[in-house]
Amino acid sequence: MRKRVLIILFPAAALACCAAATGGSIICSFESPCSDRTEGIDFRGGYIYHANCYGPADILKTSTAGSLISSWNEPAHAVGLDFTGSEFWVYAFWPNVPRDRIFRLSEGGSVVASFAAPANGQGVAFDGGYLWYSTAGNHYWNYVYKLTTTASVLSSFQAPHGKGFLNEGVDWGGGHLWLAQSGYAGGYVYQMTTAGSVVYSVFMAGRRPTGVSRDGGDVWFADGVSDWVFKMTWSGDAVAPASVGKVKALFK
Repeated sequence: MRKRVLIILFPAAALACCAAATGGSIICSFESPCSDRTEGIDFRGGYIYHANCYGPADILKTSTAGSLISSWNEPAHAVGLDFTGSEFWVYAFWPNVPRDRIFRLSEGGSVVASFAAPANGQGVAFDGGYLWYSTAGNHYWNYVYKLTTTASVLSSFQAPHGKGFLNEGVDWGGGHLWLAQSGYAGGYVYQMTTAGSVVYSVFMAGRRPTGVSRDGGDVWFADGVSDWVFKMTWSGDAVAPASVGKVKALFK
């Protein structure tokens, strides 16, 4: 599949890694190595892992500058992705599987187990004990599910911005959930409690975040509009407790 081409100009200083920046500023970027675009994304051990929905390889490992290091071919149509350091959790949608499924893979990419997903999904993340699963669709509009490691539903909450925005990737890090949402005019990245309260958010006009991953004090996200992957600063951990539950958009 031929990739779409869209030219977006950024100030040179904004693309230099480790540049001084305030919360929400872009500090690094590279073009997605995926055949169409990066869907799910994860940062682990100094590398970026990409869910490449349209193959031919379905999981790609790159450096933080975008250089391809290795790839895996399972499962087909991978959308959501989390790498724990020893195994993968992957959500794959229905065209090549009997039903939307969550896969557990070895570090080498072999399928250890798979389970029917509870709803039409987008992202999956593992917090060390439980799975977090983001959904978006006509009947499962913007929910985040807490699941056992065999995909049984324990609880759920409705994510922000129902109409006009769709849930995309989800990640776990620093005691919080990280959720990407896309819309026609732009997209959000949220830092949330496990009960669904918004701690902090960034709105990005003209961008469609498809995957998200926390990297210490910064956040990586994949943009479905430009087919690029970005790293941006984040300052949400400094928000006072009284403001939890309120959306704080840095860009309008």
